[in-house]
Amino acid sequence: MRSYDSRYRVRKRPKTALARAWAFIGAKRIWILLVGTALAVALILLLNRPKPVIPDRSPIELPKVTAPFRSPVPGITPEPGIPAPAPYPSPSAPGTPTPDPSPEPDLREGMDSEDVRVLQQRLMELGYIDIDEPTAHFGPATDFALQLFQRQHGLQIDGIFGGETKRVLFSEAGRPYTLFEGARGHDVEAFQERLHELGFLEHATGYYGTDTVKAVKEFQKHNKLHEDGKAGEHTLNTIFSSKAKGLSGVTATKGSSRSARAAIKMAGELLGKRYVWGAKGPNTFDCSGFVYYLLTHNGVKTGRLNALGFSKEDNWDKISKMSNLRAGDIVFFSTNGRRVGHTGLYIGDGKMIDASSSNGKVVKRSCTTAFWKRNFVCGRRPW
Repeated sequence: MRSYDSRYRVRKRPKTALARAWAFIGAKRIWILLVGTALAVALILLLNRPKPVIPDRSPIELPKVTAPFRSPVPGITPEPGIPAPAPYPSPSAPGTPTPDPSPEPDLREGMDSEDVRVLQQRLMELGYIDIDEPTAHFGPATDFALQLFQRQHGLQIDGIFGGETKRVLFSEAGRPYTLFEGARGHDVEAFQERLHELGFLEHATGYYGTDTVKAVKEFQKHNKLHEDGKAGEHTLNTIFSSKAKGLSGVTATKGSSRSARAAIKMAGELLGKRYVWGAKGPNTFDCSGFVYYLLTHNGVKTGRLNALGFSKEDNWDKISKMSNLRAGDIVFFSTNGRRVGHTGLYIGDGKMIDASSSNGKVVKRSCTTAFWKRNFVCGRRPW
């Protein structure tokens, strides 16, 4: 007979934890193998998953940040004593150098700038334009005067204020207005007409050629001037004065009070006529040409003088104070104590009518402003 132990084989429980774990794995190995395989497949699928396609997009450009725009509101002005807020500076990237300011733009006809006043003042000082109250407008007279300067200094004649023209004009190389052989223009023609009036030249052509050089030398000889054939400041002031000695000429006379009233009326009818250097009417004038036209068309005989020449005409009564002026008197002005360089017709009530180089036309305006009072030289009464 078998014993109990021989009939029933009872497995003995492993004695250690490692042994027990190994025994459990052995019993469950089929399930463990299946779960492990499933996890491995899932991991492989996860790693091999295709990446999402991201569309190519250009970077978004943000608007540049500048100082905030402040739109002026009509009818609203800052309170007295409260300064306007300073504009915000435009931001810049760290380390980015601030660019140099843009150079000043060239000035030309039609432009408005405070620099035009400085330009006109300099041209007046050198005698390229009639003395007048400077303005900020670059008009035809300023353009013509600048071209005269460029012509004399061998610069490009374009009437543009900038570059080499600007440098020369405000340097010691800038020379006073002079006429010389080879010059051409309205100013040359006006000069030749005066030579003709004095009997030294047969006719005016507008070109300063050998005949003009010869005539100028003859005039200089008669008037005891340096005989170089050029028309510099001294020669110009002499030839356009009543003291000029010529082979022929005109002695100034006086008109009547009725003629004075007629001259004032005529001056009013000429308002707006264009200013042109050397012109004496009927449609264009410079300041002395305007006065010459009024005088010679209203009973007064005189030669074609400039403002300085008219101011020294001894046959007409001299008026030393502005307060003593009468309607019909001719008024004369200088700038900064320099030579007489502007003239006009006094019409009463502190006003005059004159051909203005700064305004580019014949105008009616006050002659009792601070500028004109400061530069008043005298008046002459040709009636």
